Amino acid sequence: MQRDNIFVKCYSCESADFTLPPDIHGTYYILFVADADDDLGESNENNNLGYEDIWIRYVPSKPDLTVQNQTVTPATINAGQATDVSCKVRNLETALAGSSKLGYYLSRDAVYDSDDLNLGSTDMDALSGNSTSPQERAVLIPFDTPEGDWHILFRADADGTVAESNESNNVACHQIRIEESLTGAVNVTIEPTEAIDAGAVWRVVDWMGPNNWRGNGETETGYPPETYFIEFKDIPGWKKPDDTDLTILAGQTVHKTGVYIREDTPVKITLQCPNPDDDHCHRLCNGAYHVTGSSLKIRWVNETRDQVMSLIAFHYSLDGGEWEHIWTDSDPNNKTETYEWPIAEDFIHDDVRVKVVANYTNGGRSEAVSQSIRIIDSRPPVITVSAPADGQVCTVGEPVEIRWRTDADSSHPAEQVDLKFLPFGETIRLYGAEAEAGSYTWHPNESHVTENAQVRVTLWAGNCTEGVSESPGWFEIRDKEPACSPEPGMLVVGRTGQVGIDWIYDGGMYRGELGIFSLEGMDLSVPDMTAFIEETVRRVMSGAWEGHIVLSDVTDKARFSGVLGGEPTDWNEGEPSVSEPLR
Repeated sequence: MQRDNIFVKCYSCESADFTLPPDIHGTYYILFVADADDDLGESNENNNLGYEDIWIRYVPSKPDLTVQNQTVTPATINAGQATDVSCKVRNLETALAGSSKLGYYLSRDAVYDSDDLNLGSTDMDALSGNSTSPQERAVLIPFDTPEGDWHILFRADADGTVAESNESNNVACHQIRIEESLTGAVNVTIEPTEAIDAGAVWRVVDWMGPNNWRGNGETETGYPPETYFIEFKDIPGWKKPDDTDLTILAGQTVHKTGVYIREDTPVKITLQCPNPDDDHCHRLCNGAYHVTGSSLKIRWVNETRDQVMSLIAFHYSLDGGEWEHIWTDSDPNNKTETYEWPIAEDFIHDDVRVKVVANYTNGGRSEAVSQSIRIIDSRPPVITVSAPADGQVCTVGEPVEIRWRTDADSSHPAEQVDLKFLPFGETIRLYGAEAEAGSYTWHPNESHVTENAQVRVTLWAGNCTEGVSESPGWFEIRDKEPACSPEPGMLVVGRTGQVGIDWIYDGGMYRGELGIFSLEGMDLSVPDMTAFIEETVRRVMSGAWEGHIVLSDVTDKARFSGVLGGEPTDWNEGEPSVSEPLR
C-alpha cells in the first residue's frame, strides 16, 4: 500500500480489503510491515512489524437450484381436469447438484408451505454447474377444489436432499384460474323385462366401496372423471351380465346396457348375423362388415319348434348404447326366418349390434344379440392420381414418384393401397403408414420399357368400399442411354483440306488423347490386334506424316463442360487451347 509523507511524531490510519486464497483452513497471521520495500533509512529497522492472528474456516462450494421459465397450459381449467406444466431447473453455482425431485403444488398464494397440496413430482438426474434441465408433465387438479384464483408452485429439490448455497430460491409460481368442477354421470339399462321383474339391479363401485343398488334406466350423477366398476346383481334362474370397468368423463353421461340370460327357459333363439354368404356381407381384417345402401340380412333359428311365437322384434344398438327399434312382426309363425334390414347411405358406424327378441304363447321369452358389425360407406372414396404426369418421360433405374390423394374420412385412414402398373400387370401392395403416405417411389427395370405406361391406384379405407383411379394419360419409360464408345467410320475432308470433328465427349475421369494416323500398310497387322494397337500408338505419337496428336485431354480443356452420366464430378480441367489441325 502506497502512503504519502508522515510528519515527525505523527501517525497515519490505513485500511484495505483483501481476498483470501481458496481451500485454506486453520490459524493464520496477518502481518503489518511498515516500509515494506526498505525505501527509508530509519533509526531503528527492527520495529516495523505488527501482526494479528485469525482463524480461517474452509467452506466447500455448493450448488444452488432454482426454477425458471415456468408455464401452465391451460391456465384456466375446471376442477377435476388435468393441465400441462413445464419449467427449467437451473444450477446457478459451479458445483454439481446430485439427483433430486421437482415438486408441483397447488397453493392459494405464491409462497410454499406445508399446507399446500402436492400435485406430484418429477425425478431429476444430477445437474452440473451452470446448466439447465427442462421439465414437463401433466398434473390433475382435484375435483373438489373451490372455484377461484390459485397458484401452481414449482419447487426444486422438493425432498431437500441437495445441500445448497442458497436454500431460499427453490420455489417459482404460476397463477391459474380454477372453475367449477365438471362431474359425469352413468346410466344403465337392464334387459329383458322378465329379469327386471325378477330383481335385476346394478351399482357403481368406487374407491370407497359399493354404492347403493340402482334399477333399470336409473342415472347416477356427481361422479368426478375417473374409471369406476359397474356391478350387476345375481338373481336366481338368470345368468347376469359381466361386471365391467366404465370410464366416466366430465360433463358427460355414459350409458351401459346389461343383458340377463334366462337359464331355465324352455325356449331358445339363435341369431345368425351377419350372414357370410350374403352378397353384401364381407370379411375384413377387423371383423364382419356390411355396406350402406343395401339390406342387411338377419337370420335366426327357433330352436324350440314345439313352442309358438306370438311376436318377434328387431333392434339395433350403436357403440353399446341404447337399443333402437327396427321392426316388429306380430305374426311370425310359418314364415321364413329371415329379415332384411334396409341400410341407408349415411348409416356409417364402426360398432353396430343387432338384437332379436321373441315372445312365445306359453309366456316364455328369448333373445339373441349379434357380435359387433361395421357398416361402411358403399360410396367409394374419390382418388386423384397426380403423378406420374401425362407425357412424363422416365428412365430405367431412375426413381419415379407416384402420388395420390383421397377424400376419405380422416378418422378412418387408408388401410391398404394397391399400385398396379399397366400394361405390365405388376402390383405393389402397401399397408398402414405406407398406405396413408399418399406417395411411393418406384424404380422401373428393363422389362418396363414402354411408351404407354399407367398406374392404377386402388385404396381401401376403414369406413368405405375401395376406390380406384389411374394416373392421368400415359407416361413413357425409356431404357438408359448407352455409354459413349468410339465407332469406325469415314472422315470427310472439305474444301479447306481439314477434317472437322463436330462433337467430342470430355469431362469424364478417363484421360485420353485424340489423334489421327495413316492406314497405309496397317492391313498387315490386322490379324494381330496387339500389334495393330501398338502400331497405331507409334504412328500417332510420331508427329510425322504417319500420324500426330490433335487434342490431349491431359493438358487441354474442351470448349464445353458438364458432368457425364455416372461421374461424381466434372473432370474437364485446364484451359482451352487451339487444337492441332488434322493434316
